[in-house]
Parts: sequence; C-alpha cells; structure tokens
Amino acid sequence: MTVRVALVGCGTVARVTHLPGLRGGGDADVVAFASRSLGSAQRARDAWGSGEATTDWQAVVRREDVDAVHVCVPNALHAEVAAAALQAGKHVLVEKPITTTLADADALLGLAGDRCLAVAFDGRCNAQLQELRRRLPSIGRVVRVDAVLSHGGPEVWAPDARWFRDPALSGGGCLLDLGVHVLDGLRWCVGPVTHIRSAVLENHDGVDEQAVLGGSVDDQAVLDVVLEGGAEGRVEVSWRAEDPEFTFAFTGEHGTLAVSGGELRHDDQVVAAPPVELRTAAGAFARALATGTREFASGVDGRAALAAALAGYESARTGRPVALA
Repeated sequence: MTVRVALVGCGTVARVTHLPGLRGGGDADVVAFASRSLGSAQRARDAWGSGEATTDWQAVVRREDVDAVHVCVPNALHAEVAAAALQAGKHVLVEKPITTTLADADALLGLAGDRCLAVAFDGRCNAQLQELRRRLPSIGRVVRVDAVLSHGGPEVWAPDARWFRDPALSGGGCLLDLGVHVLDGLRWCVGPVTHIRSAVLENHDGVDEQAVLGGSVDDQAVLDVVLEGGAEGRVEVSWRAEDPEFTFAFTGEHGTLAVSGGELRHDDQVVAAPPVELRTAAGAFARALATGTREFASGVDGRAALAAALAGYESARTGRPVALA
C-alpha cells in the first residue's frame, strides 16, 4: 500500500530528512504540506512535486486522504499537533524530542490507542550502529558505554530556525536536541538509563548552565550515566563542533565494539556493516505502515529518551544524582 502523508512543519528537517527519506523508501505519497509560512509549505511541496500547500494544519490533520502525519514543528508545539492528529485517527511520526514535558508525552501515549505513534530517531537507521547492535552479544555483558554526538549547531545546518535558541519554543538546548538521540541509541542497544550520576551543561558563552534560564539554552552537555544491568558511561553532546561526530563505544566483558568516523570496529578491527535501504526514520515509518510491522522507535521509546534528558537537566540544576523511575 501507499501511505498518504501530511507534513506539518516544512522547515529544514522536513526538507532535508523527511522528504528524501520518504522518496527513497518508495512507500509514501505526501499529499499535504502545512507550515506557519505559506512560502515554506510551497517550497516543500515543490521539492516533492505534488500535493497541497497551506497554513491550516488543523484542517490538514483531519483530511480523509491522510493516513499519517509527520510533526516537524518546533519542539514546544509537538504535543498540540500530534494530539490533534491522533484524535483525528491518524498515525503520527514526531520529530525528536517527542515533547518537552513528560506530562505531554504521557498524554500522547494515552491518545494513541491502536494508532502508531513514533519518534524520529534516525540513529536507528545507521548501518554501523545496526551491525554493532547485532554483534553486542559477542562481547558479553556491557560494562562501559561512551557516546558523542556533535555538530556546529542549528546556525550551521538550519540557519533560519532561530527557535532552537528560544527556550519557550525549544524546551532546551543541545541535550534535548542531540542528547535524546544518544540516550535512545543506548537504550536500543544496551538498555535504559537508570541513573544520571552527574551533569554539566554550558551555554554559548561558556557559562556553567545549571538550568535553562535567562533566555539561554545549553549548547554543550556531559552526562555521567548508569544503565540497566550496571553499565556505566558518559554521554557528550555539543553544538560547538567544527567537525560533526557520531561515536558509540561499548566495552564488554569479552571485547569491544565502536562506531566512529563512519567505521565499525570490533576489538579494534574494522568490520563491514551491511548497507541499509532506509536511512531515515521517516522512510522506516512509512515502510512499517505499508507492511504492517512495528519496526520503528515508538512513543514509549521517545518518552524514555525525554525522561533521561530531563533528568540530566535536573542533575545539572541541583548538582545531585537523579534516579529515573
């Protein structure tokens, strides 16, 4: 079947990630594009080649010819748009983070029912990370994890998206933007974070950022974490990097596995990872809907990553460890 998609929010992530992912998977047709700016919706529509462009997202999510809604608006608006789409009986893919509060995430989970609620964790589509996950049993119980995700910040890859620096719209900085990717990746591979032992956040002025205060958000974060099963580790995310970095390193009782620099190493030996067809969560979600599978990061996964990130903010603010329920 062909999944009929409505795109709500037509900024950089929609144009650079969702549309190519949907086109590459071949399982979807985008029939509607809604954005606060009609021009933005029209540019996305023109990039796709068909569909209706509008500023009326409420009407779009109720359309009978829409099966799934992709929510690509600023973080603080995720809950409202996703809730309306679920209430209209649509499947929903939300850009990460799922929401900015656990109460909103729980509300979405309560609304989902038999509809699919997914979160766009593109890391799960990385070929090297998929192969690392398949090989994890070979290194025995994981005792140490180290992960880094960084780039030059929203000004580099989405210069028009000034909302990233506005706490009222973003809900947080790089920890909420990039940290949830890493925290989901750890949970997907090894297990959930159970404790934040410590957290240090900094803003763009280099000031120790104990919380999201004074109109500033964090652009660098370091968390010391404990995972289910006892593995300890460190998560580092940053909007300051001159060169992007994507690193997941796992030390087990019987060996090591690490993805870094686009390579997978097993006990320090480079190993090949089978290529993947679907490189984005958008494509994977459409394929799952088209085939009736559930191979995507769910709303439950999104809530877990959000809970861990928010615990990081709490630990940074209080200077104390935080246990996750």
